[in-house]
Amino acid sequence: IINRINNLNVDVLMLQEVDETLIPMDWTSGTLPCGFTLHNFTFFHSFGRTLSNQMEGVGLLLRNDVIRVDETIPPVYIQRCEETGWKNAIIVHAYHISNPSQRIALISVHLSYNNATARAQLLTMILTHIHTPHVILGADFNTQPNESTMQILDAVLASRNIYRIPTNVPTAKENQETCEIDFVAISTSLTGRLMEVGNVPDNMEAVYSIGNGNAEGSDHAWVVVECEIANASL
Repeated sequence: IINRINNLNVDVLMLQEVDETLIPMDWTSGTLPCGFTLHNFTFFHSFGRTLSNQMEGVGLLLRNDVIRVDETIPPVYIQRCEETGWKNAIIVHAYHISNPSQRIALISVHLSYNNATARAQLLTMILTHIHTPHVILGADFNTQPNESTMQILDAVLASRNIYRIPTNVPTAKENQETCEIDFVAISTSLTGRLMEVGNVPDNMEAVYSIGNGNAEGSDHAWVVVECEIANASL
């Protein structure tokens, strides 16, 4: 995963189901437990303790040389609870160095697997913490485009002029069936285009097999989107 992150060469990464064995909560720079190094990123996270007693949740990685955090708006760490379906979210307001006046809310969230009501509740909760018309949200929606729940989630996003960018290909596998559940959503004030969707592993063993043809370290595919903002893209 760390190799893939470094090779993607992107400005912002939204991670879901990340845990302290990959990126420790107190990590700021240097070598990670896996022995690899993340280059030139600042890490924000919202973790909670799982039933297996492990700290896990969502994260944001912001590239230091192009993304600056808005120090006037504190990051928001939404903790797992029954209302959120025991899922986390992280919200950071930041700006691209080419345009300090354009604040962008960067969001990573993992929506509930088995509680459709909690998915909408968490998404609604997130939107109350946004202080700019410019939003980029990366999420495991745990919902496919043809499900009725997605219409509800899309309506929640549309209430703040945010829309999902379709992938039109599978991004994960559930019960041996591929599914399209991972998306980037952006404000209508921004222009975004899908650049890449990574590989969906054949099975969990293939996820971690070094040298496996489609192993990228995750059981979900990477979704890479380019967003054009004033004077720059990220």
